[in-house]
Amino acid sequence: MKTYISARKISLMHGPYNAYHAEAFDLIFKLAYHFEKREHPRLEVFLNDDDAKEKEWSTYGTLLDEDDERFASVRFDALGEEREIQISASRFQIRFDKFYSDYLTYPNGSKELMPVYDFLVSHNP
Repeated sequence: MKTYISARKISLMHGPYNAYHAEAFDLIFKLAYHFEKREHPRLEVFLNDDDAKEKEWSTYGTLLDEDDERFASVRFDALGEEREIQISASRFQIRFDKFYSDYLTYPNGSKELMPVYDFLVSHNP
């Protein structure tokens, strides 16, 4: 991956109801509800605009079409793999950096191991 000063690390847990998200560069990053293999995450990225805030896409996800310029979906097949996406007029580089498990603690105190995915995101001006 090219080194950019503006690189950000994001971590996403693939837990119940897919309620987890990360934010960077005025974008929202969510894991898809379903992907074929745990080791091959599919990431949905969309612009955190007024529409997204009003409809709470960071929690519920979006129903934007694949050809909408505010949305991109990208699948990773291996650790270290890099993908470039375009949202509106900006390009971003995303690297699948790490895959591991961590405990999710429920309100009743019980714990469950969940997959966690780390990505490194850079803005390519």
